[in-house]
This record gives sequence, structure tokens and C-alpha cells, in this order.
Amino acid sequence: MNSIRAKSKEFIKIIFITHLLDRQNYI
Repeated sequence: MNSIRAKSKEFIKIIFITHLLDRQNYI
């Protein structure tokens, strides 16, 4: 169960970073 939570955390972090990068590209 802990490993699944850690994986989801990493996944959210990657999505968050890519989202920020996409926003920077629009500027």
C-alpha cells in the first residue's frame, strides 16, 4: 500500500511539473 501511495505521489509531481512548464511556454 505504501509503495502505491509513493508512486501516485511521484505521478502527481510529474504532472505538476509538466503543467508548470506548459504554462511557461504560453508566456
